[in-house]
This record gives sequence, structure tokens and C-alpha cells, in this order.
Amino acid sequence: MKIGLSTHIFANRPLTPRLIKRIARQGFQTIELYANRPHFDFTNPARVEEITQAIKGAGLRVSSIHAPFYSHISDALRGRWLSICSVDEEKRSEAVDLIKRALSICKKIEVRYLVVHFGNVNDSWDEKMVAQGIKSLQELEESCRPLKVSIAVENIVNQLSLPHRLAALIKDSSLKGVGICLDIAHAHLTGSLPEGIAQTASYILTTHLHDTRGDKDNHLLPFSGIIDWEGVMSKFRAIGYQGTHILEPRWSILTGRSLRRAYHAAQKMDNLLRKG
Repeated sequence: MKIGLSTHIFANRPLTPRLIKRIARQGFQTIELYANRPHFDFTNPARVEEITQAIKGAGLRVSSIHAPFYSHISDALRGRWLSICSVDEEKRSEAVDLIKRALSICKKIEVRYLVVHFGNVNDSWDEKMVAQGIKSLQELEESCRPLKVSIAVENIVNQLSLPHRLAALIKDSSLKGVGICLDIAHAHLTGSLPEGIAQTASYILTTHLHDTRGDKDNHLLPFSGIIDWEGVMSKFRAIGYQGTHILEPRWSILTGRSLRRAYHAAQKMDNLLRKG
């Protein structure tokens, strides 16, 4: 099955070997590590070793790491976000340096992609921010290259990372090891979803799958909102996308029930991928 699960489903608590085992026991074979603290404290070598061994022991494959976009959840709750596009050079460097630290796990276990936000939610179009973002991606590319990790820039709900703008940015820049993580709900919320898939087709490395009620970024499980998932999977078949899809539902305190519902959604999605 080419449908994996982001540990974002447990973002409200520390990631533990027990949670990793439960993901594997539910039937998932692939995960994305959500590298935001305190969920996954990549700055603690002992925790990195513990999680690495748990992943290997559970037989899971790490398709991607989601780069941090806040220093700690306590900062996020106060609206203090990190951005690789910040026009404040000190803040931009802080964001890039923290992402580089998160790459430490790639020295211990094979990871294909680093998923990175381009700016923050609701950012307006700003050419200076775009230039800062490109500068950051160039720096991160240098760190990723020896680890054989490619950067997947995610389209989030802002004007900087609209799907067609990310495609143009990659096409027109000197960035080599950079592609796109196409987030389906974000594409739906910021424009035409079918067009977003077509515009980014040549650059998609991985995806994020979650649903929306149409009014905001709900991070619902697929089939729980208004997105036409049969149409989405038909588009992916049409462009010949063969990569991994990652479910990225919002966290829940009901571990067992959440995992069962996530796996059921993954199975339905996998059936749609095989259709036709």
C-alpha cells in the first residue's frame, strides 16, 4: 500500500516507541516523522536513537520528515512561528538552523524527503520573502545532498506557496534537489484543486492527504469533508504519479480509534489508486 501516515496524528503528545509500534500493528508500513517539539525532540540524541530503533524494530519505512516550523509548541500557541522566508535575517537563519538539526535522524535511518513550509499561513505575496526562501532552500539543499535527501516544498495556505508559484519557482531557479509536497486540502482552499495537481505534476515528490469542510484547514481524515477523493486519485493516475501519499489528519487523544479510522481511510484511498 502506497498510503502512509504522518505522526502528526499524535502531535499533541511526545512520540514514543509504543506509539510507533501501534502504527505498525494497525497495518501502516510507511510514516512521515513530524519533527516539531515536544512531539519529536530531535535535539536530544537519546530520543533520536530511541525513536530510530523503534522505527527499525517495527519494520516501518520513513518516507519523509516534516521540518519544524516552530521552536516548541508553547511558542506556536503564542503565535511565534519560524519561517525560512523571513525578511529578518536572524529569524530566517534560526529557522534554517533548526531544520538542519532535524536532519540528524537521516544519519541513522533512510529518509527520502524533507518537507518544508515556504513561509507561514496567510503570508501575502512578497518578492523579498521569496528571495529569502530561495536562499534558505539553497542552504538546506547543501545539507540534504550528502544525506541523499530531497527537499519537498509544501503548498500551505498562503500566497507565497500556491501550487503554480512553487512550480514556477523550482523551474526558474537553480535548485536541483527540490520538488513539491502537494497538500491536497491546502490546494483546495487556495484555488482549483485539479489545476493545482496539473500545474505541479512534473515536480511532485510526495503528498499530504487530509480533508476540509471548505471553510478552513480542518485536517480531517479523507472522506470526512467535501473533497472529491475519487477525482483526486483519478488526476494522480492521469499524471502518472507513482510516489507515496501521506495521510496528515489532526491529532486526537483517542489513539486506537484514530488509528483504526486512519487505516480505513488509507485502504479506501488505496482502492481508488488501483481503480482503472
